[in-house]
Amino acid sequence: MKLKKVFFILFVSTGLMTVSQSAFAEIGWGDTQSTAVLIPPGYGYGSTIENSFDSEWTYYFNDTGKSLVLRPILESPSGLNYDFFFLTYKANGEQDMLMLATDNGAGETDKVDIILRPGEKVYFNVIGHDSTQNDPTARYSFDLKLIYSE
Repeated sequence: MKLKKVFFILFVSTGLMTVSQSAFAEIGWGDTQSTAVLIPPGYGYGSTIENSFDSEWTYYFNDTGKSLVLRPILESPSGLNYDFFFLTYKANGEQDMLMLATDNGAGETDKVDIILRPGEKVYFNVIGHDSTQNDPTARYSFDLKLIYSE
């Protein structure tokens, strides 16, 4: 019986270590628009900007049949200034808008409200404010909130 408990604890511990490493911190995760990772409203992630060339791409496709108001929220790590921009694409695939969210400075929160109609897609790209704004150990958080749905 004692051996079963030890095995169970070892199994659970191994499982926790396996799933505790974030896929979002992996090099190559969302590094380009073509490798962007889906982030649905109500979800978020934490990651790092490894160096001056690193950025993280995510996207959301509005397949709800309703117009949505989304609020992406970026919280920069203390002492670092990260920004994000977004690109929207119409339902026919044509690029509609490219915009940088308001920058509130180092360690602060940047956010913007976006209207996304049915069939439209939005891409988000988190970047360092300039080439000095990166740290492979400083995690930022990015969340996508649903504000309104018609």
